[in-house]
Amino acid sequence: MSREEFTKELIDIVAKKLGTACLVGSQFITKNNNTRQIAITVSKKGVGVNQVFYTTELYQHFIKGANIDEIADLIADTFHSSYYDVDIEIMAKLPFMLDKIYCRLINTEANTMFLHDVPHKEWNDLSVVYYFYLGKDESHHKMITVTNLLLELIGLSLDELDKLARTNLKREMKPDIQSMYSMVCKLHGYEFDALPFDGSMYVITNESRFNGAVSVVFEDILEKFALQKGIQDFWIIPSSIHEMILVADDGMMDSKTFRSMIREVNDSLVAPEEVLSYNCYRYSSKSGLISVA
Repeated sequence: MSREEFTKELIDIVAKKLGTACLVGSQFITKNNNTRQIAITVSKKGVGVNQVFYTTELYQHFIKGANIDEIADLIADTFHSSYYDVDIEIMAKLPFMLDKIYCRLINTEANTMFLHDVPHKEWNDLSVVYYFYLGKDESHHKMITVTNLLLELIGLSLDELDKLARTNLKREMKPDIQSMYSMVCKLHGYEFDALPFDGSMYVITNESRFNGAVSVVFEDILEKFALQKGIQDFWIIPSSIHEMILVADDGMMDSKTFRSMIREVNDSLVAPEEVLSYNCYRYSSKSGLISVA
């Protein structure tokens, strides 16, 4: 069965399971970096917000032996257990949820169309955009992007929005810099209190490890890091939208080498919607500025 046939049959089965109170269909959805995926959409009639289930993952389960009826049950159960009326409940509450506004970094060129509709601030070849964070279920972080229309509803200027998002992020999703060695130890549960060396590579993200690459926009954190480590200048390597890597500039590597490494990693290891940039950046402690290298 092809993916198209699978999607059509799955939609029919899910529609029967959910009944006439729900609408089930499919659509192409543009995600970060203009990556397009087909998704099954489910919503309650009269509510203009869809819950989406991407067919790429569902089809993989099917070709590995999962029964299509079981996959339909999974969609129906997930819909019933996690559905919330965003139009009626959440949207009305957003102006009173300003402490849940955060920011993240995306690639400017790859998201040109998206940026037409959202307030943003440019940062080198990237852009800072803003979102309401609604928490995390078993597998997904729930976000509502701050659009231009939503910003009008909230009643903030772009500068006020940016300041608020940065304040919230520093308080709730604290920016974090660790040595690569320490982070690997933590991930695998190893002891690392008495390191034989501090390492020359560091990871900047946030405590949640979600959309953490934006931590690099906090100049005071980078300045403190440079002073503590006695580093004059360092390279900033985008790993994904979730983190960046800091490498002391000892004169042994150049931007061309780093860009080649970034391209190889992005094209082979990073999910397309999580690619941040193919450029590298350089921090100068003398000027306190970060620029594309």
